[in-house]
Amino acid sequence: MSIAKEVQLFANLLLTGEIDSVSDLFKKAGLSRNHNLAALWDSVLSEIYPLTTRAIFANKSKLKSFDGVEAIVEIDDPVLMTMLPMRIPNLEGAFLIVLGRNVKVKLVINEVTAKPAPPPTLCCSDE
Repeated sequence: MSIAKEVQLFANLLLTGEIDSVSDLFKKAGLSRNHNLAALWDSVLSEIYPLTTRAIFANKSKLKSFDGVEAIVEIDDPVLMTMLPMRIPNLEGAFLIVLGRNVKVKLVINEVTAKPAPPPTLCCSDE
């Protein structure tokens, strides 16, 4: 079964009430949350168009969390964070293709990679 079909099955289980949460599904399937997020993100990335937008998200972001309704996408580059909000419809369209339903996408900055490097220190004094 393809990842997209598995994700669609998950969405149907969630909508029909057979499972209560993403965590419940992970427990029943014996999978870790991080593994499933990565698999879902790979499926979503494969449906993002145009290809330039897909490349940016593939290289500079990750799916931080997904609760079945909202997806939190973490962006590694603060400069891109100012440009990518206009691409949220591309992401939401990809989630719609993969899951067969609407998902609200929220972009957040990766606080670890977004911190500016400390200024260089001088090794020598002119005095």
